[in-house]
Amino acid sequence: MKRILFLISVLLFTGSQILASEYKGGQTVHVAKGDTVTTDLMASGRTVQINGVLLGDVFAAGEHVNIEGGVGDDVFAAGKNVNITSRVGGMVFGGGETVLIDSEVGDDVFIGGGTVRITENAHIHGNVFIGTGNLLFEGGRIDGNLRGGSGRAYVNGAVAGDVEWGTEYIDIGDEFQVAGEFELKLPESMKGKEIANLPENTVIKYSERNYAGALFKFFIGLLMALVLGLCYVQFFKEFSRDQLEYTRQNVLPGLGVGFLALIATPILIIILGVMVLTIPIALFLLAFYLMLLYFSGIITGIFLGAEILSRTGKAQATLIPMLILGVVVLALLKAIPLLGFLVSLVAVSFGMGSFILFAWHTYNNNKPGVSA
Repeated sequence: MKRILFLISVLLFTGSQILASEYKGGQTVHVAKGDTVTTDLMASGRTVQINGVLLGDVFAAGEHVNIEGGVGDDVFAAGKNVNITSRVGGMVFGGGETVLIDSEVGDDVFIGGGTVRITENAHIHGNVFIGTGNLLFEGGRIDGNLRGGSGRAYVNGAVAGDVEWGTEYIDIGDEFQVAGEFELKLPESMKGKEIANLPENTVIKYSERNYAGALFKFFIGLLMALVLGLCYVQFFKEFSRDQLEYTRQNVLPGLGVGFLALIATPILIIILGVMVLTIPIALFLLAFYLMLLYFSGIITGIFLGAEILSRTGKAQATLIPMLILGVVVLALLKAIPLLGFLVSLVAVSFGMGSFILFAWHTYNNNKPGVSA
């Protein structure tokens, strides 16, 4: 809970700063060696290549994100391949298919990815939270705690705090050190099997649970929502902005209509599916319903981000900062035990209702003889 509240506070502060960022976009975004960016940087492209020095935060998204110049503050990065090989003064938050940390990081690290690699050159001064299919902790040092889960893990570095790790299989190197307690969670299938190089302060717990699942699914779900959300606001920019303005004036009606639609639509689909002639309509309605279920979270995220930024005095924010901030905060709220279900219900209902109301409003205004 404290971790989630900390993340939210960080993101709220980030939201208040994001409009001061310098934005770069295109097929390739390159900050050349010798260049210095004094403001925060937002960069998106197929390849984001940073060789210069950045004094503020970095928000980078692309197929390939390479940070090879110094970063004075935090890094938020998402891509197929994310490589951080230069010093980061603040925290690192992000993920991708492969993530490499090969440098010093001044604060905490929150990473999700298919493969996460921490090399012998890495020195992380804070805590590390990872959800991945394959962890390669080849060396280096973590001054705080290491927590998370993976499908497979290789650990050979030093941890000054505690380690809590759940995995299906683990290989421990000769140089692996844990100053605190090493709590290792393994499946029942590993019971009785010898594990070499276990530290003396190791506690092993066996369970059938898939420990890689929770964190990995969280980060992958978050990244998918951000990618689809970015596509939504880019391809339907005017529609999404007009919808946001309409939604902010119809909050309670949107929530009410959405909750009714959430319950009534499946019943209507079943009724239409029973009758042969209306089966195509039922299938179309089902597809639209499922699509809207997913996009409702994005719609709610944009609204949430807009409200947060407006309360920090940044009422003229663009859609992308609203989306990023809102979707991440919403994902963190959903992760809170017990409360998460209620948050999900409200988010889906509000997003669905807002879309339906705005679509109906737009349809009525575009009818012949009706002016907006």
